[in-house]
Amino acid sequence: MLFTAGLSLWYARWGYFLALVFALSLPFALASIPFRPVVWTLFLLSLWPLAAEWDRQLFPDEKRTAALAEQREDAVLLRQTARALVAPEKMVFLAPWWLSPALAYWSGQKGVAGSSHQSLPGIAESARFYLTDRAATARAILADHHVHFVVAYEPSRILPNSAQILGQTVPRHPMGRILYNQPSAAPGFLRLVYENRFFRVYNTAVTAPSP
Repeated sequence: MLFTAGLSLWYARWGYFLALVFALSLPFALASIPFRPVVWTLFLLSLWPLAAEWDRQLFPDEKRTAALAEQREDAVLLRQTARALVAPEKMVFLAPWWLSPALAYWSGQKGVAGSSHQSLPGIAESARFYLTDRAATARAILADHHVHFVVAYEPSRILPNSAQILGQTVPRHPMGRILYNQPSAAPGFLRLVYENRFFRVYNTAVTAPSP
């Protein structure tokens, strides 16, 4: 127990093992208490956080209900967006890093930000694209990665995240905001081919489809 606690302090990911060891050792620790009413009292008290969480899940308040409804709609529209990326030949898309794994799975295409959290260079490149206010920089990023499709998403979510990743401030007219809020003002090398309530898909003119 102390060993896993020390490892958790050293590296946060060991916390999973600390929780597992604690759960496995708890029956033995409680068995060492001779007074049974104390054991049962501790056991019942330990159920309180679990009961509170179940109450929150089964009977959500109005705010959480609205958030869950938006999440469900977001997932449905993301799946529809993935269909716009489907093509007979293999292509590359650029999308926010946390959406790329699902889009890659549903579309069968390759994402610049990769299909997992391990694609750190691609994540940084996608953040640079959405954050830049220079068309030449955006074009160069797309050309360097042979991107065929660009997915635009709610800028209030993309831009702060991209700024945090790169350690930069959000410029006045970033590409992520233009593509979402002002499709008509998009650079000439990006053409809107699909949109729904939460997503926009642009076809690029900076690279040809792979053979």
